[in-house]
Amino acid sequence: MEANAEMFRTRLIDLRAIETKRTDLMEVSKGFLLSLSVNTRYTKRRLWQELLHRLEKAEAKLQQTELDLQNERDARRRLQQDVFEMKERESTSVIINFTKFVKIPLTSSRDDDHLRWC
Repeated sequence: MEANAEMFRTRLIDLRAIETKRTDLMEVSKGFLLSLSVNTRYTKRRLWQELLHRLEKAEAKLQQTELDLQNERDARRRLQQDVFEMKERESTSVIINFTKFVKIPLTSSRDDDHLRWC
């Protein structure tokens, strides 16, 4: 029973300390709110200016990002077109080289002198 009483006393002391801190904070908050109400016009105007400034900066960054994205897209398209053209030239040159340098017999003859060339 004595242990419970001691525990309750300790808890009561802690609660009183917490209540004191809470009331102190409320007084500080009231003082802060009063100081804000005196400078409300100035504070609101300054807040709007700051918000407008941030909005303008964000819009400028967005516009730059959109330009960068468009440039990247254009560069990717050019690169894809270049790769496509290179592959096309490569396949065309292989076909041309294949027809120029490969001997294809079109008639069956025992004599190799009678082979036809494509």
